[in-house]
Amino acid sequence: MDIATWRPSGFSPLDQMRRFFLGASPELEDPAYVRMPLDANGKVLSRLGFRTESSGHLRIRLHVVQHTKL
Repeated sequence: MDIATWRPSGFSPLDQMRRFFLGASPELEDPAYVRMPLDANGKVLSRLGFRTESSGHLRIRLHVVQHTKL
């Protein structure tokens, strides 16, 4: 399973220089922003007005074993 990841991006060149030289990137004020709200009707979360940039992909392998009593 491949999952695309993203991070908030800075608006100014100063924000981008801070991230490059200091490793200080913008952070979300509310971590609940990345999940679907409980009252959402659709399956898509709009990030309109919120600048993001791709930060790579995660590849996840799941190996599941289930044991049941007969």
